[in-house]
Amino acid sequence: MKLQLSRAILVAIVFVVISLVSLTYATVEAINYGSYWDARSQLTSNVNRLHVETSSTNGSVTIQTTVSATNPTDYSGMMVRYFELRLYFVKLGSNQTLFSGDSAGEIIDLISTDNAPVGNPIGPHSTLISVLTLHLSPSRSDAFKAFYQANPAQVYGQTEVRAAVDSFLDTVLGPEIVQNDQTVPIS
Repeated sequence: MKLQLSRAILVAIVFVVISLVSLTYATVEAINYGSYWDARSQLTSNVNRLHVETSSTNGSVTIQTTVSATNPTDYSGMMVRYFELRLYFVKLGSNQTLFSGDSAGEIIDLISTDNAPVGNPIGPHSTLISVLTLHLSPSRSDAFKAFYQANPAQVYGQTEVRAAVDSFLDTVLGPEIVQNDQTVPIS
């Protein structure tokens, strides 16, 4: 017994299969969209590490900051456009600061460039990490070393990290800016 399908039945079967695939896709996307607003409100950004290194050859200071953006929800469809870091140094328990901007506007601004994962997705329940590196000028290197030597083990970084996160609503709402202010120990 040979099963032969007429052209009309074959077209109908193909149409049903395509319809089921489309329905499944639309259902998955609708469920994902339902998580969007929770994800937008629960995104976080952090400074995970602040590392300062002094060159043994020329005495210049390099600052490496590990920053992250976290999506603790089920939503998929967000991407980091950039990280931005503002940084100055404080002596704990006092009002002594370095590069705080109170006199000459010297707050250190660092925007992620090619060493940061621009355009990388933040998947559901995941964290995107980037390392931002800044080489201080000779005068700032000298100022940092003097401040740190005068206050050993008491100097912390006062940071403001911002992650600009893109989604499908950017053309309407713009990117979500996730900001966090932290006092971070120097490692």
